[in-house]
Amino acid sequence: MTIWNVETFIERFARGTLGRKTQYSSYHVVKFDACHILVNRNGGRRGTGEQPLGVYFGPDLTLFNQWLWPGLDNFQPEFSCTFPENIGDITDSGLLDIEPTAGNEDVKSILIQLGHRQFLIEPYWAIDKPVSYEDYFNNPYDSGFDLMQMNHYLGVPKYGFIRNPGRRGQSPSSNGAVMKPLPEGHKFETVKDARIGLVPQAAHDSPDKSFQYLNFWFAPVFDYKPEELSPEEIKVLENPPLPWQYDLTTMSVYPPLLGTNSFEGAVTNNVRTGFKDPFKANILRYIHDKAKYEEAVKKLKALYFNQDAGNDFDGFYIMPASSDAGVQKTDKPGIYYVKGAIFDKVDGSSLSYGIDKLFTKGSVKNLNDWHLMVKEF
Repeated sequence: MTIWNVETFIERFARGTLGRKTQYSSYHVVKFDACHILVNRNGGRRGTGEQPLGVYFGPDLTLFNQWLWPGLDNFQPEFSCTFPENIGDITDSGLLDIEPTAGNEDVKSILIQLGHRQFLIEPYWAIDKPVSYEDYFNNPYDSGFDLMQMNHYLGVPKYGFIRNPGRRGQSPSSNGAVMKPLPEGHKFETVKDARIGLVPQAAHDSPDKSFQYLNFWFAPVFDYKPEELSPEEIKVLENPPLPWQYDLTTMSVYPPLLGTNSFEGAVTNNVRTGFKDPFKANILRYIHDKAKYEEAVKKLKALYFNQDAGNDFDGFYIMPASSDAGVQKTDKPGIYYVKGAIFDKVDGSSLSYGIDKLFTKGSVKNLNDWHLMVKEF
């Protein structure tokens, strides 16, 4: 005889073995032809009202809403993510296609409809090295190749998924696959078509030179003309003005040093010091040159993206491999133009303080030409 409690009810929902039972405590199940939906009338621990806690798509997949998960001790969902807010009517959900990988049938790719949005669940097998365009499409259908053997962080054939991969050296919160939102306005019927639809056109145009790394596609763009610094601006940046280059030694600015916090402050706040020539002329020249330097720095920051900002560069950095390299941002999120060497970010180190760590390993990939870098998921 079954002893019912919240954990038993949710676990049986996940396995599709509730039978006729549709309610326990504040949890209830609404059954539709394509899916069953688990709802908590109390809104879960966040008190958000009646919200979908889980969707049963069939014996291959039950997806739980991680945002509302009650935190049970003896049952953890195999598949969970935070449901997007703009998915529309949850009752439109359903499983559209499922495809076992040829080399390991325990590893599956699943195409689902979640509300009004389509998503592709894929094993995260490209976790630690670039995957060529050809391998991306061929490996899932190669019976002699086990995708999961590529993943050094995962030692199990079964998999769950997370919306974004964990940082390097950190365990993923699930067993290592991802839920990729498909382009809005497109309706896919098969896993294969959805997989093709996730690849940017630039990669389709240059398949022999394009590759996937972590959650980005890289494709060469031979006609890209980056906005660049002028030769004068480069010269200023490579030779920043320093006070002692203007005969502004510690002894010459000793009076204004009194009562100030720094040598730099003493020099730039000279107007109140009453300096006489020749030091005043030197100070004014230094201030003028420093202003030009600061303008060049401002333009540099506008042209090249700060890789410590946001989370798109959680797993790697683009570092100079030649004199002209960097990351140029676009007006669209998740899309960049990049050139240089890709270095694996070690232990989540920042660009400011992790240079020594970054260079302890060889580069993952060298980009000798400008590439379009497009976020896949």
